[in-house]
Amino acid sequence: MVTGIFNRFQSDVDFDEYNLRISLNKAIRRDEIVQQVYRGHANLTPALIPPWAYDFPEGLEPIMYNRDQSQKLFRSSGYPRTRPLKIVAFQKHASLLKAIAAQIEETLSIKVETTVIPKQEETKWKRVVAEKKLIPGWDILIASTSTQFYEGTPAFFHREFFGFDGALRTGPELPEFDQVYKKMVNQIQRRELLEAAKDVDRFVYKNALSLFLCVPQKLYAVNRHVDFNPYRTTFELAETEVEERHWSRRLR
Repeated sequence: MVTGIFNRFQSDVDFDEYNLRISLNKAIRRDEIVQQVYRGHANLTPALIPPWAYDFPEGLEPIMYNRDQSQKLFRSSGYPRTRPLKIVAFQKHASLLKAIAAQIEETLSIKVETTVIPKQEETKWKRVVAEKKLIPGWDILIASTSTQFYEGTPAFFHREFFGFDGALRTGPELPEFDQVYKKMVNQIQRRELLEAAKDVDRFVYKNALSLFLCVPQKLYAVNRHVDFNPYRTTFELAETEVEERHWSRRLR
């Protein structure tokens, strides 16, 4: 899951303002991002739960690009027009960062400053976010997280970004989110767990808590004469076999 994390700790910009968050979401042409950045190998999702997960909330649709609405909401958000929007990303998301910055500049007619975090500095930047002792200087961090199962997914995605103990939470605690999330973790029956997980995603979607982007697909290169079963979440070599014609068979 790749998303943009709003820095709600900022003092000169109010990212707790819903109109600001939703205006930025409506400034993104996600279909273009999928085609141009990921060459078609990504899936759109309304919020943070992938569409193939068991707890994907039916009825939600990805936020669509709307230039007029984005501009109107942005003007009403109180964002200072002369202040550049600062977006940062780790090196693996450099192309995505460039595309997002260009779209926001074009739609909202504001300057966007971008920073690509060198690979050798990633740990330091993540530590600053996780420890929450310093206020980051950026407004939006393009980040990603993953899970190795696809039910109860908010335990990996939503909690990490918004929960009171989330390593990637960049802002004061959100009691309303914690309340919705707590309802999910208290479930012991699978059906109730899935329904509660959907409610968590609906809450995040309704409040536009992230800059929702997409779910990149993982591509694997498999040699000839290999029986490989791909998974959406993991790389299961334990279930991979080679045929008699595979080169390794000739070494016996």
